[in-house]
Amino acid sequence: MGGAVDAQCEICGYERRSVTVGCGFDPNHFWWPALCRVCREVVAVDVRAAAGVCEQCGSSDVVLYSDASLRGEPGKRRLFPEWTLDAAVAADLDDGSYLCPVCEKLGLRFGDAGLLWD
Repeated sequence: MGGAVDAQCEICGYERRSVTVGCGFDPNHFWWPALCRVCREVVAVDVRAAAGVCEQCGSSDVVLYSDASLRGEPGKRRLFPEWTLDAAVAADLDDGSYLCPVCEKLGLRFGDAGLLWD
């Protein structure tokens, strides 16, 4: 099962729509939101790949948004059911705050994009 999230920074207005999350029916891949430090975007990264790379610029300088270094306030609501997660991710996304790739402040918030795919 897969889905998508939207990301928006409450501080600078940065916005990214429909970032892929999950694996669908393909057990060889699992996509998760990450911060690309080169192109300064929220991107989807395949966490089951040998080396995660940015889908836009090809850089391996990416950090998954499950990494504690990108977390601000924890949220109250998780965005995906626990059964949809992958062991490689180690944490869920919630409606708390995260590091924005543009202003580098903890104002980025994820929301369900309302898209499901297999």
